[in-house]
Amino acid sequence: MELRLKSKTDKKMEIEFIGENDTLLNLLKTRLLQDPTVETATYIMGHPYLDNPLFIIETKGGKPDAALKSAAKDLRQQLDEFESLLVRAAGQ
Repeated sequence: MELRLKSKTDKKMEIEFIGENDTLLNLLKTRLLQDPTVETATYIMGHPYLDNPLFIIETKGGKPDAALKSAAKDLRQQLDEFESLLVRAAGQ
């Protein structure tokens, strides 16, 4: 995965996700929308063969990059927990 920062202000950030699809972006969007400091979290897919998805985050007060880092960290913890449960279930 490669990321390209397209634009950034104090309350808005646009990032191009190169080589990604709905799987990761939808998880990230859903988690960001649970954050009370996030006003908007969405992405634009464009043409699947010609365009890379553009992810847009707008915040009410906090910094968009801080919200994105927090969401990524939370998702990592949830996926680690899921992996542990899966390993435990497979071992039974």
